[in-house]
Order: sequence, then C-alpha cells, then structure tokens
Amino acid sequence: MPKQGLSETQKVVIVATVVLVAVIVGAIVALAYVQSGSTASTTTTTAPIVITGVNAQVNYANPSANYFGAQSQSLGGSGLPLNLQYGQSFYYSFTLRMGGYSETHSIDAVSLSTPGFTLLSVNPTIPYTMSSGSSVTLTITGQAPNTSYYGAVTITVSTH
Repeated sequence: MPKQGLSETQKVVIVATVVLVAVIVGAIVALAYVQSGSTASTTTTTAPIVITGVNAQVNYANPSANYFGAQSQSLGGSGLPLNLQYGQSFYYSFTLRMGGYSETHSIDAVSLSTPGFTLLSVNPTIPYTMSSGSSVTLTITGQAPNTSYYGAVTITVSTH
C-alpha cells in the first residue's frame, strides 16, 4: 500500500516558506511605518512660521467712526494657514468697503503690527482717498520674522 501524507522534506519546505513569507510581510509593514513616521516629523519642522489668520485693526481719527466697519475685524482669507520659512516674503490681499453718506476719507497708513513681521510694500500706494460706497483691495507684501511663530497676524490701517 502506498504511503499516505507528506514526507518530512515536504513538511520542512512548507514551514520554511510560511516563515519566509511572514518575514517579508513584516519587513514591508515595518518599512512603511518607518517611512510614514519620518515624513510626519519632517513636515512639522519645515515651517517654523505658521500664519493661522489675519486680523485688521482700523485706527479712526474719530473713535466713534466706523465707515470701514468695526475697529477690530477678522479678515480670514483663502490660503490659510500659511506656512513660511524664516525671513520669507508673503503677499496678502483684503478689501475695505466704505460706508457712510456723501463722505470722503483716506487710508493714511498701513502696517503689520504683529511683532517680528515687517511690511515691505502696500498696493495701491498710500495715502489712498475713498468716497462713500467705494471699495479698494489692498495687497500687502510682508516678511516673516527670523524666529518661530504660530498664530494670527494683525494689519493696522490708519484713516481719517
């Protein structure tokens, strides 16, 4: 009668194959885990400056005035958060709409009042005169600080 079952050699080959497959799968999983961990740690260290929001502080000559809206405003905007390197330049545009009746007012100064940030330019050129019902889109070019920062920045607009 012929012998039933697997020979000892066949059993050893099957066990060795199962062990080899387990080692290969384990190595692939470990490699994927190490790569994803290193990517995450690299990402967190590449942007030392993160602008999470933009606020406007409107300084009116008359404290009861509000022709550009509230004195403190959250501008928000697309493209936030903005990740920057030390000293990197950035652009930000926002629109001021003037309310009031038959009035003329001017934007006399614009600044970045968050410590460490520098205003490089404003477009259109300041001073800028506006009349009731008009609007203007201001584009600022700023420079990030040389120290780490995480949070909102404030643009100050002085007007009369």
